[in-house]
Amino acid sequence: MRYHPTMNGPEWCLDKQGAAVVFTVLDKDNVPQVAMTRLGAKGAEPAQILTSGAQRSFSPFGTLWAEDGSAWLAFAHGGRGYADYFVRLFDAARPARRIFAVLAAPTPKTYARTDTSIWLLGLGNDPQRRIVRRVDDGGVTGKKDHRYEPETSSGTGEIFVYYTVDKTEPGKPAIHGLRRCRTGVFASGATSK
Repeated sequence: MRYHPTMNGPEWCLDKQGAAVVFTVLDKDNVPQVAMTRLGAKGAEPAQILTSGAQRSFSPFGTLWAEDGSAWLAFAHGGRGYADYFVRLFDAARPARRIFAVLAAPTPKTYARTDTSIWLLGLGNDPQRRIVRRVDDGGVTGKKDHRYEPETSSGTGEIFVYYTVDKTEPGKPAIHGLRRCRTGVFASGATSK
């Protein structure tokens, strides 16, 4: 198995089965794919490649909630250039069960410091249970901001999205802030408090 250098290296994740590491590898056709290895009693277990296909999948990260039945992973998918991709989120035990957390911008150049928004998309097999929801503050306030780098994380029963927002003033360097937003997506049996 050949490893593939990406903007973020191997990342830890955690669930009821214990600790694991997710990372990017090259498949037999030199396409980047997401792989995972669990840490067993005798050390690292053989790596499993979780994605496949002609579109690249890379730079994964995972949830760190020890009560999850299995870790949820997010990774960059598709495209050819650095910022030419979208984000996929899936249950590591069932990769076909996906929820996408995405950045929306008026231009394909997502790093052009334009007004952007953060969305949660759940495109499952059941059309009655699909999710399309804007989760950043601008969806309520209408405020324009440069929002980017959305990442998902499991909280106690609810999935949250974290993202970066830049604050700029003329003649001063940008200040980078971190925002957390609720998604309204809960684990089975959990409710909002």
